[in-house]
Amino acid sequence: MSPRRERFWLGAYRLLLRAWPAELRREFGEDMLLLFRDRLRETWTVRRPLTRCRFTWRTLRDVIGAGLRERWEKAFGTTTLREEAARRRNRRIPPEERPRDAWFDTLRLDIRFGLRMLRRNPLFTAVAILCFGIGIGANATIFSFLFGLMANPLQLEEPRTLISCELCSITQGWTTSATYPDFLN
Repeated sequence: MSPRRERFWLGAYRLLLRAWPAELRREFGEDMLLLFRDRLRETWTVRRPLTRCRFTWRTLRDVIGAGLRERWEKAFGTTTLREEAARRRNRRIPPEERPRDAWFDTLRLDIRFGLRMLRRNPLFTAVAILCFGIGIGANATIFSFLFGLMANPLQLEEPRTLISCELCSITQGWTTSATYPDFLN
């Protein structure tokens, strides 16, 4: 962006700031101008006319709308944005004012976003569903096999009647598993 064009935009922004009350302009005007300059430089590095138009529209809407709202609230005795922000900072929100289902709303928005992304990429969706299907099928097969081995490995009608044969020495205090030839003796 050329310095001449940047000066034009900054001058136009200063003019838009006139919608704000004078005391707020004195207090926050320079910070807002510096922030606008940084955003302007970021936006102008993108070479898309639609992005620049969107930036211009949002700047007009935000600065004029918030400034006029601030003047309106100041003129009719309601709290200004600055007073409201200070009030909210200095108090705890009582339980009845807290959002109750904030986590549910966030979950709902995340699910909607996920479904939108899956609809936008059908090949990825197909691969993901295929991977999930193979994974669930393999998991069910392995679990069934291991459950069959562990729950009743010898397929006995009464597994409680099994006994264990061990060799032991009462005098020396040791036990060991018996082998089949030991069992025959």
